Amino acid sequence: MVSAAAEAVDVPLTVVAREATARSGVVVTSGVPFARGVLADPGLVRLLRGSAELPLQARRTASWPDGSVRWLLADFPVDLPAAPGSVALTLGTGTAPAPVSGVTVSDGATTLTVATGASTHVFEKSDLLVSGVRFEVVVGGTTYRARPESWVVEEPGPVKGVVRVEGRLATAAGSDLGSAAVRFRARLVFWRNDGAVRATATFQNRGPFCWDGWDCTRAPAVVLSRASFGAVLLPTGGPYVFGQGAERSWDVRFPAGGGAAALVDARFAADGTLAPGSSPPAPLASASPAYVASTGAWGRIGLPASGLPAERQADFDRFEKLQRAKVLPADLEDPPNLAGITIWQHLAPDLASWNDYGDLRWAGNGCGTLSGNHYDWSYGMALQYLRTGRLPFLDAARLFARHEEDLDVYHSADDGPAFNFQKQWEDRPSHDSPDNCFGGGRPTHTWTQGYALHWLLTGDPRGREVFDELQEGIRQYLYESFSGEGNVSTSELRTHGWLVENLVARYRVDPSATLPTSSYGPKTIPRAIQDVLSDVFAREAAAGGAGFTVWGEPWDEGYPHQRSGLQHLYFLEPAIEAYVEVFKGNDPAYAAELLGLIRRMATWLVSVSYGGDTNGEGLYRPRQVPYTFDARQPVDGQWQGQVVYDLMLANALAFLARETGQASDLATARSFFADYVRYVGVVPGDTYVDPARRTPASYNSAVFDGTESKIHGWSNRYGQWLLAAESSGGGASFHTLAPCRLVDTRSADGPLGGPALAGGATRSFSLAGVCGVPESARAVSLNVTVTQPVASGSLSLFPGGTSLPTASAISFGAGRTRANNSLMALAADGSGTLSVQNASAGSAHLILDVNGWFE
Repeated sequence: MVSAAAEAVDVPLTVVAREATARSGVVVTSGVPFARGVLADPGLVRLLRGSAELPLQARRTASWPDGSVRWLLADFPVDLPAAPGSVALTLGTGTAPAPVSGVTVSDGATTLTVATGASTHVFEKSDLLVSGVRFEVVVGGTTYRARPESWVVEEPGPVKGVVRVEGRLATAAGSDLGSAAVRFRARLVFWRNDGAVRATATFQNRGPFCWDGWDCTRAPAVVLSRASFGAVLLPTGGPYVFGQGAERSWDVRFPAGGGAAALVDARFAADGTLAPGSSPPAPLASASPAYVASTGAWGRIGLPASGLPAERQADFDRFEKLQRAKVLPADLEDPPNLAGITIWQHLAPDLASWNDYGDLRWAGNGCGTLSGNHYDWSYGMALQYLRTGRLPFLDAARLFARHEEDLDVYHSADDGPAFNFQKQWEDRPSHDSPDNCFGGGRPTHTWTQGYALHWLLTGDPRGREVFDELQEGIRQYLYESFSGEGNVSTSELRTHGWLVENLVARYRVDPSATLPTSSYGPKTIPRAIQDVLSDVFAREAAAGGAGFTVWGEPWDEGYPHQRSGLQHLYFLEPAIEAYVEVFKGNDPAYAAELLGLIRRMATWLVSVSYGGDTNGEGLYRPRQVPYTFDARQPVDGQWQGQVVYDLMLANALAFLARETGQASDLATARSFFADYVRYVGVVPGDTYVDPARRTPASYNSAVFDGTESKIHGWSNRYGQWLLAAESSGGGASFHTLAPCRLVDTRSADGPLGGPALAGGATRSFSLAGVCGVPESARAVSLNVTVTQPVASGSLSLFPGGTSLPTASAISFGAGRTRANNSLMALAADGSGTLSVQNASAGSAHLILDVNGWFE
């Protein structure tokens, strides 16, 4: 049920100008997250700039299990100052927006007409002509043009209209280019009171690769020598080799009133500035990191920690610097015997290439220089943007996502259900090396979170398309291939984890989704996750039920004594996500089983870790987890341990500390984190080091030369539970509660009710024992709402028995309802008292809703 307070939440948004000159009517498309139960109706939102309402088109893109909005996509025009200026907006809920007229789309049998208020565009459905030009490619000296077969109105207006056109490519005489697998897709976007047309054109070679000897014929690569759509997409020359399953998308802007179309492409020079000739990234309306984290709309997000004891604070400050140095040259440090670089410097040699810009390469395994943004950089960069609000992270997330969506995902349904629609995580046709020496795409090293967030944050439909394709590949792998219902035929536990992680992402977007199967009936997402996890439970039980599984197959040396710490670490994060997001509030019995498995695995991993010791020379060996070992021998020294794995284990232990309240878990998590952040880039495992050394902040590394995309890819993604523990109460254990009304001064007079807060007055509320908040609670997680204020002012919230703080918790205007999320400490005497001062000339009503408490 949506509370009355939640129906009136205001979300502050900021749009940062990215261009040198002021512009009017800049089109903005941005995703905004909401906490569960806050927004029931996506039609009850409006956008304000000060007191002026802006035209707004809003739609739901993801839902919570209770049906409320999880992510909302907002489209609107706004006037922007010159960079580096910004505009403050408020997305208010609870009130329907003022009706606006604008874009209208009329879809007829042979024509489609779009009127924007500034111009009218008429399209003959037999051809695709925008401003008199076509999407064309040249192959072998022959020109092939887009021949539409379908026109679909995806969004009819009124602020934005979108039309999707799909079809084949053929000569003017009608001869098709290649097989039916060679296709095009175009999206035409129109804005209210704007005569320009924005188009995204996609060239597709969706032919089969015939992985691992499947009974099919390998489709030939398609070699282009030019592509254009008003603007030059691929200049004359090439060759531009589109391997099987590859796609390529371009964004083009056709100006109002004719004129030359322009290619829109944001690329960044080695110093992180926009490369010459590139277009600035599209502006985004950003909510604050604190707000985003409070919603839980993309799981646990840990904000940068502050106010910790000096030694711990230094470790967390270095962690943040390690992240920033990936995109901000100002934070770079030089590794030993190297000049430090950012990802922009790593990418800069490919600025002029058509296919490899946006690809963080790494090398190894005899395949030369491999490709594929190892370990989900589009997601990791989006996550760093969400938790810090820094736009260079978002720029990188968009860049990596677009590259991966086109070239790293295998876009074909013709190679058998085990291999369709998977991510080519290292090497594939259409990259700089055509040697696909790692074989077919399988659910190992396949991720979808980055593509989902790319779509949810920016509204780019390519993100949703690729998300859906990969999810379809996972469905086929689990239920249409191999030998059983949800069977995962590998001892590599990370594969189970990655499947669960992707299914949780599906649940975050659409919790009511079902997976149709030919033999097992429809599968809900929770049921599909249980199918995958059943194999993990069985393997753990077969190995003795002590938190580990056997790694390897009977033909592997050491079987069944082989263990892999890393395989279990990969599994823990997805298991935690499934426990929190899917089962804890819906299936307590199964959640308890899963929590027990997480506990046993984490305990076992701590038991096989080693290090943390000092030798006779005063040198320190960091704590570390072995990649693999033979259980018949001592772990230490048998196989090189890895400090880089410490972050994953620290994260799992921090989760257990918050979930079960065991302080020893958090202490152990902190020790692993400290060794990780201090020494991960200083020495390899099994090495003693000067304890005063610290990891340099840089993308490149003297320790992990050539594999940085993998090592840093982990740190982009992992650690959120530990960061959240430290940033929300100094490591206090957090306990979630179903949203519950603590205080409502609109109710009858009483300790937790009326009267309204008088102007200038301070009032205290005892929260212990209310809504499940115990006397032991040190702090609470609240939604604070002020409503019906007689005059403008602010509210300050502070622990009972302490002095008034200098900062307010929420400000408001006369007659305006405002809300904010807050973490508030309570009185230390066990009374659970929270004091509130109304710094206003008039009365105001207060509403407090609690969703968790800290102990």
